[in-house]
Amino acid sequence: MEFTFSDYAFSGLLSILAALYGVGYPLIIQSIERINSQYNSLSISERFVKESIYIVFQVLLVINMVFAISAPFLLHSGWNNNLFITIQAVLLALLVGQTFLLFRLILIYSTGPKLRKHLEGKQIDKHNLTQLFDLAVYADAIQSYSLYHDCMADVLGYICEQQGDEKWQSSDIVLPPVYYDDLTSGIVHSIGRFVKDNDSRHYLNRQNDIVSVFFNRSSKSRISDQGRIYMWHLVNDAVSSNNKPWFSQYWQYAESYENAKYHYLLPYSSKELQADKEWYRTQHVMTGTALIHWRRFDWLNDIF
Repeated sequence: MEFTFSDYAFSGLLSILAALYGVGYPLIIQSIERINSQYNSLSISERFVKESIYIVFQVLLVINMVFAISAPFLLHSGWNNNLFITIQAVLLALLVGQTFLLFRLILIYSTGPKLRKHLEGKQIDKHNLTQLFDLAVYADAIQSYSLYHDCMADVLGYICEQQGDEKWQSSDIVLPPVYYDDLTSGIVHSIGRFVKDNDSRHYLNRQNDIVSVFFNRSSKSRISDQGRIYMWHLVNDAVSSNNKPWFSQYWQYAESYENAKYHYLLPYSSKELQADKEWYRTQHVMTGTALIHWRRFDWLNDIF
């Protein structure tokens, strides 16, 4: 049987597709599995499979497979062979190009600093906050302080934005109490698990930058009951787990906040601020009670 141009072209295209599917696709699956095991983060894994590059690759792969299966029948029937081969060549070229883009994306996800820049995008919002915090946890695990610091700065910046401060606001304005979203609540609870961890090698165990956000001296917003509950749970976690470094930092932030917000508060100041000051004193009493309950008497000597 005599081979025509369309026969040779189809054979060549089919060989390229077979190579991509037989060799490239398993490598891609292995790379995705390595990303899963590297970060141990469901949110990062879900973010990867939702990437437009990955989705387009999957679609092009399916379309090319459909064309490859139907090609012999269409070529045998003589159905506009040259047009069909041209379409398949274009689709295969797109698939090859998309494969290179996908491998580039995999390399980005395999490198922490590059992944952070990729996740950051144009702004930090609910769509990337969880991934950035999980990346901070990964950086904590591998002791990469620069990556940890950058990721936590993004996370804490998102939380600070909820406090509603603007540059144009008057210096003596008092904003309403801040109620944070569910993502913030999840992050606080995750940090609490690290605070209770006895492994002091973790940055999240001994550093409490999250406290500086809730006790934000520069913010004009008041602390809500929700924020107070967050703080109390974290303090209780630190005291019960004998995490003195974390507690010492907490006390420094708390005293600095009190000096800035309540120390010079006049008797005729707003009732809301007076109530906040009373809460702050109550919190101190509760903290002292917790220290006595857990027999942290040396901590009491340090702070009083």
